Amino acid sequence: MSLKAKLISTVVSICLVIAMVTFGVIAAQSVSYSLNGVVFLADGVAATIYDGTVENGEFVESVDPSLKMKDIEITLTTDEEDLTELKESWQGLDLMFNEQGEPTVISFYIRNDNKGSELRVQSEVTALEGTNPNATIKVNNSDKILAVGESFKFEIKFEISNSDRNVNIENFQVSFTLSLVE
Repeated sequence: MSLKAKLISTVVSICLVIAMVTFGVIAAQSVSYSLNGVVFLADGVAATIYDGTVENGEFVESVDPSLKMKDIEITLTTDEEDLTELKESWQGLDLMFNEQGEPTVISFYIRNDNKGSELRVQSEVTALEGTNPNATIKVNNSDKILAVGESFKFEIKFEISNSDRNVNIENFQVSFTLSLVE
């Protein structure tokens, strides 16, 4: 094979590799999920849920981030209806993974505002549905007890196992139940 043919062959090979890598990156960009919500269930407790953030991902364009994940202050005398708007701000969290396919993390703090009682926070993730739901969802602590005045940062991590496939995850939620430790 002549030197000219080898050079052309090498250039074509490099172009094919670049095209394959570029296609893989483009495929990784088409990963989205629609979180029915982060649900907070509490009865007879005093707690504050605050500083909700999203890392390595962003809300889809139709979602105004300032209207999502608002702080919630629960007191012993709070009427459940007064919390409806705040709790709804944690619903319909339509997010996109970042272009690198890194895990997306929703994080927030829960503080125990009870006087003299520990607070138990238990979490549960519902089953995944959707197109190619090749993802895992984990909460960093599924059963945490908080001392009076203590805060803890909870993290919900979304990881995709195959970043070069289209993924659309729908119809699931992560619930947090807050109760007093007796």
